[in-house]
Amino acid sequence: MNTKIIGSGVLAALLVLSIVGYIGAFGGGGEGKLEYRVYSKEQIMSGAYKVYGNPKLGFWVAKVVLHNSGNGAIKNIKISYSIDNYAPEVERSYPILVPNGTIVDLYFPILSSEVTKLTASTPSNLRIRITYEVNGETKEESITKSLSILGVNDFVFSSLSPEESTGSFYDTFSNAPLLAAWVTPSDPVVREFADMGNKLAGGAGASLSDDEAIKSLSGMWALAVINGFSYKTEGEGYWTGKFAEHIMFPRDVIRDKSGTCIDLALWFSSLAMSQGLKAYIVLMPGHAFPLIQLPSGAIIPVEATAINSGVSFQEAIQAGINTWQKAMSGPYIVVNIAEEHSKGIVPPELPQLPADILSKWGITLQPTGGTQEGTTGGMTGGTGGGGTGETGGETGETTETNAGIHISGSTSPLTIPLTGTIQRTTAATFTCLAPMGSLNSW
Repeated sequence: MNTKIIGSGVLAALLVLSIVGYIGAFGGGGEGKLEYRVYSKEQIMSGAYKVYGNPKLGFWVAKVVLHNSGNGAIKNIKISYSIDNYAPEVERSYPILVPNGTIVDLYFPILSSEVTKLTASTPSNLRIRITYEVNGETKEESITKSLSILGVNDFVFSSLSPEESTGSFYDTFSNAPLLAAWVTPSDPVVREFADMGNKLAGGAGASLSDDEAIKSLSGMWALAVINGFSYKTEGEGYWTGKFAEHIMFPRDVIRDKSGTCIDLALWFSSLAMSQGLKAYIVLMPGHAFPLIQLPSGAIIPVEATAINSGVSFQEAIQAGINTWQKAMSGPYIVVNIAEEHSKGIVPPELPQLPADILSKWGITLQPTGGTQEGTTGGMTGGTGGGGTGETGGETGETTETNAGIHISGSTSPLTIPLTGTIQRTTAATFTCLAPMGSLNSW
């Protein structure tokens, strides 16, 4: 009997303690005290504005951290966000914040497409309001943060704060996946240019076979050579990652007939993808160039800046192989454009242009100072023979030393054997069309 009485007494005591604890935690016996911290980005890239509204991509604009340092509950917490002129107010609610509890809230704004009309950095304000109740009394905190909406052609290589960045190559170019937003295979201007290149190549169908793909790519390259496309050297400080840099959309490259190495890589990748081929952008210290995947899975690196010298497409491939091997000696990043597009890193809406815009820009099939047949034949004939003809006997006899690289759009590592094969642990093996050459500077 005594044992039962003692047991009942213990249970009653535990029940009392539980009730006291519950009341103390959820509103009785004390007062909550809200402490908060607000973190926000200083810049938004309007050219990639769609990524900010997708929580899966992780490009938040503001982070609010709430902490209850009191000994009572804080109730009915509401956090609202807005960006002047470009994002309407949205609100998040939390019913209760217990003593010593913490809430972390992230803001992913649905931005207006009006931001794509900006041609220069435009100041705006990020507005945050926090309302909550302590012992039945409603309180409010308002915070305003300055924010710059960058012009549609401005690109920031990294959004990491000094506290977050290690200063490594990968941190300096942590926004590399966002370059996919500047690859525009569906742009009518890009498609028309590609169609003209295909016409120059004799009507090649890039997705049918490797030979046809090479003919198609050669035709587009030849069209650019005919029209005097050139490489524009980057300015001092371009690759430091400290400033917003001007990145051209492929249509801008076609209009100006020139671009930096990144501009030309985006341009040629867009052309290839418009014909059903896959493309990748390689970033290495001080340089960028495209990789194009052929229907068989074979990959060719293209030194797009070689357009400056008016070389054949085959020579651009050979220069690309040299650049590729040089990239393997240091850090580099490969951006898988198709995968980034599938995740939601997609181009913005671009203004509609007249149907005859290429003609107005002076893009022509007729080479200056020569005949069409002579120029085209020299470009495409050499490429077809040299590119595919040398593949068979060259790729199997070299060593298998590997170098690791980063590839955006993948959680698995990508290893690059020095045989010229790209192999990802979750994908097929890709083989370059030509043997690796000696290291040359671009």
